[in-house]
Amino acid sequence: MDEPWIYIVLLGAFAIVCALLLPRRKPAEAASAGLSEMEMALEHFMETMESDNRKLVDNVTHAQQKWRDDLEAKERQVERLSARCDALEEGVARLQEQLAERSRAASDRARGSGGLSTAEASGARAGSRSEEEHNSGAGVPSGSEAVSAEAGDSSISARYSELLSWHAEGKSIEYIAKKSGMHKGEVMLILQLSKQEERHRA
Repeated sequence: MDEPWIYIVLLGAFAIVCALLLPRRKPAEAASAGLSEMEMALEHFMETMESDNRKLVDNVTHAQQKWRDDLEAKERQVERLSARCDALEEGVARLQEQLAERSRAASDRARGSGGLSTAEASGARAGSRSEEEHNSGAGVPSGSEAVSAEAGDSSISARYSELLSWHAEGKSIEYIAKKSGMHKGEVMLILQLSKQEERHRA
């Protein structure tokens, strides 16, 4: 009868020991599980940070590249605009030169058409002398003969009727000189003598 009681006591003692030891093991296991979760959370946080850092670096690199590309494009645009400005300045300079040349040419033509220049006057005098010497036997009138304005076939109007008709039609002295084969000075002298002759006749 004593042996079963001993077994019951031993079983009770064992149960008490197990009850005392089990609560101590559970906190240790819980702490181990919490540490593992913290490690996993930390690893996840680090991975997230690394991913965010990579994205940030990529964004910064992309922004820098875009900024460099924009800067190069603006520099090329500035170079093109500068080249266009240089070309425009050269074109304006050429136009100014052309306008100046045309203005000088117009002034020269205006002076030439307004009256006898010094060269034309000297040419007229030389032409008159050569005409008198060359046609002395042909009866070409000199200045004194024009003043006397003798009538007849020896008059300027009769001798140079075609030349005077060209002048009456408004032909230029250059045109008359070409058509008649004379110098401009000779043509101008004939026209002057013809005018003197007409005044004396009047």
